[in-house]
Amino acid sequence: MVNSQLNIKSNRTDAYVDKIDVGGNTFIIQTEDMGAKSGKISTKTYHKGAIVDTRTTDYAHLAAGSGLKDKIKPLMDRQHQAALDSCSQKNQKPKKSKALLADEMKMYLVKGSLKAALEVAREALQLFPEDPFFLSHSGYLKAVVEKKKKEGCNICEDSIRVMSKTPSEDKEFFYPILYLNLGKTYLACNKKKAALDAFREGLKHDQKHKELQSHVAKLGRRRNPVIPFLDRSNPINKYLGKLRHRVQTT
Repeated sequence: MVNSQLNIKSNRTDAYVDKIDVGGNTFIIQTEDMGAKSGKISTKTYHKGAIVDTRTTDYAHLAAGSGLKDKIKPLMDRQHQAALDSCSQKNQKPKKSKALLADEMKMYLVKGSLKAALEVAREALQLFPEDPFFLSHSGYLKAVVEKKKKEGCNICEDSIRVMSKTPSEDKEFFYPILYLNLGKTYLACNKKKAALDAFREGLKHDQKHKELQSHVAKLGRRRNPVIPFLDRSNPINKYLGKLRHRVQTT
């Protein structure tokens, strides 16, 4: 919430005017002493020119005289502050829970909307900056969406370090996900061996994880030697194998 005092003149000599920004919406709150004859303090909250809230305090019971203004001021202060607090509380954008943010991010991932998933991960990290689950996904998504591959790898690695220091009973549930994201991020960086190691580490925590199994099977499958009738360890096959790999990765 942004609160700034405005220098706006009122028809009354005693008035407070504040402009506040709540969740991207601007409100103007004005509190006035309507005069001894009226015997009222009025507070109005405006949004886009319309009155959205009105508050009134009656002070007619107070004795008139030279000290009346001193008696009215605390009433105006309290009513104006109450209007400011109420406006902020009513219009502040509610915080989303971890579960809701996780479901929203997963939905975008399933749809293949990786950019939207990254935005949700960023939103989540504003509320939960040390959460390994959102750190891991943000690292992977930074690597594949924004092509910030080195930064993505570092974030994924950090997420595992954070998880290792977190006293959580859910570690065995989250580790496969964190290693899966790390492996996929390594793949985006063309680090196939590191990716395979990450996927295998994830399988240590969940041997039945299908996506980890799929990646390990794909990366762990050894290719046929270039010259089939020669042994794989033959120097000629080794040389030709390296040459084939170099040609296919350039």
